[in-house]
Amino acid sequence: MNDDEDHRKDEDTDDEPESGEHDDEDEEYEDDEEYEDDDDPRESAGPPPRSRAPSPAEGPVPSERQAIAERHFRFGWWGVAVFAGLGLVLEGLMGLRSDAYVNVANETRRHMLTLAHAHGTLLSLVNLAFAATLGSSFGERLSSIKTPSACLLAASILLPAGFFTGGLVIYDGDPGLGIAMVPVGAVVLVVGALLVARR
Repeated sequence: MNDDEDHRKDEDTDDEPESGEHDDEDEEYEDDEEYEDDDDPRESAGPPPRSRAPSPAEGPVPSERQAIAERHFRFGWWGVAVFAGLGLVLEGLMGLRSDAYVNVANETRRHMLTLAHAHGTLLSLVNLAFAATLGSSFGERLSSIKTPSACLLAASILLPAGFFTGGLVIYDGDPGLGIAMVPVGAVVLVVGALLVARR
């Protein structure tokens, strides 16, 4: 009997390490499952979305106010160049004592061309001033800019063109039919200036 009991005790002691080994394996398996579970959210999320970088050709779209200001800047500087050039030509004719310009019979022509040069240069500067106004705090409070812009551009064409064409062909000391554009241009100029002044 004693031998049988000893033999059973030996078997029990032999079984204990085996159960311990199984426990260790179960713990390792659970750790692996937890690690895999931690990885799942990262795998399901996928790579972060990439933002599309703007191409160099793409730039900020200019606003309507900026576009109108650029138009008046361009028109104004071109006007200064053209009418300053006209002034140089007239000075040259005066210096050369050209009969077509300095003759008493052509006095009306001389006045008309001089007025075309003066009004063209002045209105070119007005366009530059209007473009600068649009970029100021005063210009930001303008309720409408399309109408005064159109008025100033029209006046800048009608006034000098009326004087210039009226002086090219004269009738017995009177300017040509082109002078009819002058009063129209003057009215349009006043309307445009009032629209800007009253904001």
